[in-house]
Amino acid sequence: MGNQDLLAINIRSAFCGGYWTDCFSVTGGRGFNSLTEVIVNNLIAVGGLVCVGYIIYGGFLIIQGADSPQKVEQGRQIITWSILGFILLFSSYWFLKILSLTTGLNLTE
Repeated sequence: MGNQDLLAINIRSAFCGGYWTDCFSVTGGRGFNSLTEVIVNNLIAVGGLVCVGYIIYGGFLIIQGADSPQKVEQGRQIITWSILGFILLFSSYWFLKILSLTTGLNLTE
């Protein structure tokens, strides 16, 4: 083993935790559970933002269409369905949390 090999090993140990997979993976080389954790948490965050965006959009439709009953009804429907979507998203998060506790998989940690 030459000096270059020792230098490469020391740099890898210092910056990558000793494993090449730590440097080049989204999950830090911890495996499938960490990958599902990253995906689930990001999907829940994006879904929550989309729900909030639709609630705001529905509110704007109600305000802008105050003289038109059709636009007011459309805004109410958008708000109603986005709240139901948020409830579904929230309940799916807790379902995954319970599933991860019972099976030992880290899906939402």
